[in-house]
Amino acid sequence: MPSTNDHGASVAAPTFAALTPRGAARVTLFELLAAAQAGDLLDLPGMKAHQRPAVVTALAILIHTLSRHAARPPVTAEEWQAEWIAQLGQGTQRLVAPLTEAAFLQPPPDGQGTPSSIAEVDALFQSQAHEAKPQMDATPEEWAYALMASSWRQYGGPTRYSGARQGLLVVLPGDGRSIAAEVAQLVAAYARHRPLHVGTESAPRSAA
Repeated sequence: MPSTNDHGASVAAPTFAALTPRGAARVTLFELLAAAQAGDLLDLPGMKAHQRPAVVTALAILIHTLSRHAARPPVTAEEWQAEWIAQLGQGTQRLVAPLTEAAFLQPPPDGQGTPSSIAEVDALFQSQAHEAKPQMDATPEEWAYALMASSWRQYGGPTRYSGARQGLLVVLPGDGRSIAAEVAQLVAAYARHRPLHVGTESAPRSAA
């Protein structure tokens, strides 16, 4: 789990720098989801270049899964947050939590967890860790993007485990101008390709 001095850090706070047609502002994760769904999310200035595929994928997965299991698809930031809490719990909005509790994209670890540097969490881990002191403190925005990118992390040997989507070739179709267009394309693809059954025996199918 990440280590940060800001133990009150949360994706429910205005953590992310975002650019929309209305200008630049700091927004919550739920405002990001609403802007992406509405086609208004132009750019995320705090996101690093190597994190873009993972962040686009994370936003698309959140939009698709939260909408799929909602009684009514959320639209506003308030509706996205209410659905998040209903499905995932209040505590999963936190970036830092006790080891026995879940946090943002962090299930409770098995056994005794140890703090990780931001390089160890991110998709690009530090190759010369013995020559440079690992960075343990970062802004909440940097940690949030590193956590989104962690599922793309490559295998780097013992204690440097790979993420769920390591080694994928990524193409992000869109309008060439906005992150929202890339997210929308992926959300639409998820909607067309869904399992017949939920669980380990599920088989994918294309929507009619």
